[in-house]
Amino acid sequence: MNEITELLKSPVFWFASVIISFLISFFASFAKDWTSNWFESRRIKKINEAKVRQKNFDLKVEKIKNDMSLVSIYQNNIIYQKIRQVFYLTIILILMIFIITNVRNNNYDLASIFVILGSFTYWQNTRVSKYLYELTAVINEVLDDDEYHFRG
Repeated sequence: MNEITELLKSPVFWFASVIISFLISFFASFAKDWTSNWFESRRIKKINEAKVRQKNFDLKVEKIKNDMSLVSIYQNNIIYQKIRQVFYLTIILILMIFIITNVRNNNYDLASIFVILGSFTYWQNTRVSKYLYELTAVINEVLDDDEYHFRG
């Protein structure tokens, strides 16, 4: 109990708890305004980007509906992108095997190189996946189909 009373009498306690908490609270009020403005501008930016993506999507759908011969071009591109996706996934699997083998053999330098290569390949695969999703969405909209019964 004596330690608590000594702590309350100590100026270090008051500085550490009261003054610093006041300063943190004071700066937090400024940070709140700044983060609120940042989140609001980010939200508006995302809404505008979504409107542009929807406009581009609608333009592509109308373009293909006006010229149905473009459906086969889009379908060929879908097949090409799916082959690329399988290729990247195969490379990622092989690199994972290399990583595991090198870690088991205590060769961490080579394993880290394979991790970097795997990360780059995974990034490429995500780009292909997004593009593939966009292509299939356009074709599904043109053919009035859904992603589970994709004819394209």
